[in-house]
Amino acid sequence: MANSEQFKKNAGDAAQQAKDAAQQAKERAGQLAHDNRDKFAGALGKLASKIDEKTQGKYHDKLEKAQDAALKGADKLAEQRPHDTDGGEAPGSTGEVPPTDPQ
Repeated sequence: MANSEQFKKNAGDAAQQAKDAAQQAKERAGQLAHDNRDKFAGALGKLASKIDEKTQGKYHDKLEKAQDAALKGADKLAEQRPHDTDGGEAPGSTGEVPPTDPQ
């Protein structure tokens, strides 16, 4: 019976360590999403513009929807960061999409 108790204790410890690691990863990903939102939005805008140019605007509406969804996802991820870092919201957390600039 002692081995069974030790196994349960070790399993519980491992489960707690896994939960802690997952929480740290979620917080780190959120912090990175928060810190780099402008870079992400800029790159996404450039990508959407390039695709829009190459497809001659055929998928413009779909690109705007995809861009909006990606930015909302980044904002949602940014909300997972520890809020004691600056106490503010993620930039652009209103879900607004910066306009694409066709080149």
